Parts: sequence; structure tokens; C-alpha cells
Amino acid sequence: MVAAEAYIGAALATNAIWTLLDQRRYDDILTYLTPDCAWERMEGWRHGHDEVRASFDARPSDLFTRHVVSNLTVELVDEGKLKGRCYVVCYAARTDDHEAIHLSGHPMIIADADLQFVQVEQRVFISKISVHQTFAIRELIK
Repeated sequence: MVAAEAYIGAALATNAIWTLLDQRRYDDILTYLTPDCAWERMEGWRHGHDEVRASFDARPSDLFTRHVVSNLTVELVDEGKLKGRCYVVCYAARTDDHEAIHLSGHPMIIADADLQFVQVEQRVFISKISVHQTFAIRELIK
């Protein structure tokens, strides 16, 4: 069983990375990731802060997103190591108006995400994110 503090830390990190991605606060995302993290992005696996940051910088400037994270489960793997799974739904629009309130009427991506976490003292960091898309509208994410 996972301690409540560990679950809350994992949930905070998981929700924060996608919220910060929507806000384009890329450096803030890195504070939730281990330095040697691995993240499966649209263009493939990225390893470490530099590659992950470069992946964020390559996102189209007119891509406006809102990610919804749900159904997070977290299990204890070993002392200080956790694994989790959640659903991620991404709504998107192509617009230069990042204050826009009108998005497409359907999700751009629906995916399962598998996560690995490392707990260091009272803090939980994400060390790996594997994304399994179950649905995507390719013309929106080009």
C-alpha cells in the first residue's frame, strides 16, 4: 500500500506537468522530473532534461492545449520507487490566441500514461513517462 503522502506527491507531479505544458512553462516542468528522466513524446523517447526541454521548444507556437488527467493509480514498487497509471485527454486548437476559450469539440489525443516515480525525502519526482495513444487526430498535431 502506498502512503498517503507518496500518493499525493505523485498526483501533484502528474497533474503539474500537463498543466505546466498547457501554460508553456517548460522550465517549471523540469522541476518535477529527475535529471535522467525518460519521456515518450510525440516524436519518440526523450532522455534527460536537455532532450525533454528541446522537445517542448519544438512544439508549434500556435498549438493551444488543455490536458485532463484522471484515474491516477499509484503502487509501491520498492523503497522510494512508485509506479502509476492514468488517463490523459488532450483538447487542442491551432490559434495564436492563447487566451482563447473555444477549443475543438472533441479531444485531440486520448491516451494511457504509465509513470515511474522516485521519492526523495518528502518530494516525489517523475523518472519515466510512457504514453500509449488510443486515439489521435493527426491533422491537429502536425
